[in-house]
Amino acid sequence: MTKITIDLDQWAGTLGVAPLVQAYYDLENARKMDEWRKLVADDCTYTAPFDGKGPVTLKLLDVIGTAVEEVGVYTRIKWIAEVEPNVAFAQWEVDGTLADGEKLPDDYTGVNKYEFNDEGRLQATTGFHLFPGMVAKFGETSLNL
Repeated sequence: MTKITIDLDQWAGTLGVAPLVQAYYDLENARKMDEWRKLVADDCTYTAPFDGKGPVTLKLLDVIGTAVEEVGVYTRIKWIAEVEPNVAFAQWEVDGTLADGEKLPDDYTGVNKYEFNDEGRLQATTGFHLFPGMVAKFGETSLNL
């Protein structure tokens, strides 16, 4: 099998940001977190405006980056739609278990908006789903808050 090495910046410039969204989850699922972090701006935020406990905004690298290393989650992308040169939406499904041992709901799915900066790094993401309190709980259990 021939191994192909890609330059994500070059791909983003040519194909748009959809491959970056897919790479984000491919690296996360493979637990290649050092490479994953290269896709995410240092001050990137994750916002869940309707999380049941009120809007929740987290610093992505501090919470999600830590949580993925501590829990067993796997994300599948159903579709990705690029709506502007630096903005895409994607529907996802996640299976897994939180750090406290609680299993995620079987139908844990939602849609995220992904906003990339001019360097091709994820600057902000907003998640929409129907599971009140889940994002806050994900952050609380991963950081033992």
